[in-house]
Amino acid sequence: MKSSSGWADGYIGTNESGFTGLPAGYRVENGNFLNIGSIATWWTTTEGKPGTAIDHYIGQRGSLERSNNPKPVGEA
Repeated sequence: MKSSSGWADGYIGTNESGFTGLPAGYRVENGNFLNIGSIATWWTTTEGKPGTAIDHYIGQRGSLERSNNPKPVGEA
């Protein structure tokens, strides 16, 4: 799922699935962008705790994970 370009040195993926997960990082509540080049994130339609939603992400190691983040955070 991890793209074969755009990641920080040493963390490029092979994109074997054809999904092309790009490391666009995310936007935090104050409008700053963080972790560009080191994490790819996507919202799901599943709500978590009040005011939050579940997301999926690929970090530098390449495994697909999930977390629970505030809805004002900007993700793909």
